Amino acid sequence: MENRAVCDTKTGEVVSELREGDRILRKESIDAFKQHNKDGRSFIKGNTAEMRKLTPLLSMNERAMIFSLMPYTAYQTCLIQYPNGKDIGLQEIIKISGMCRNTASETIRRLSAKDVLYRGRNSRNNQYFINPWIVYRGAEFNIVLSEMFKNYRILSRGGIQWKDLL
Repeated sequence: MENRAVCDTKTGEVVSELREGDRILRKESIDAFKQHNKDGRSFIKGNTAEMRKLTPLLSMNERAMIFSLMPYTAYQTCLIQYPNGKDIGLQEIIKISGMCRNTASETIRRLSAKDVLYRGRNSRNNQYFINPWIVYRGAEFNIVLSEMFKNYRILSRGGIQWKDLL
């Protein structure tokens, strides 16, 4: 890679060197971000192509569950948790979704069967993860998520399984 430098435009003096991976962030970009993110809100990414194809295949309860859980998607892990890092379990999902226990449990089971949600367990409790092909927070998928959802058929890519893309 050739050397890249930051120069003072008045003197031509090299002020700094740009190393591999460095990026220039312009003031206008920072100002635009601040304008759209005035109160520090975080954003999730929705794969609109995938959601358009998936939505007709979901029941109303399944749609409501996904929509209810989206704001609780953790950064880069897709774990459903509170902003303070506390995992959200079934009891909290019931409160968040407004569904009764049986309906929430059945909806989670159906979404898990469709590879939209993944239910795992740590040493203390169940954990729920949302499929990053549908909703995601972060810059890149982590390898654990691709393993959890490896059998998901990516509708916006002609139904190919995720594992076949790896």
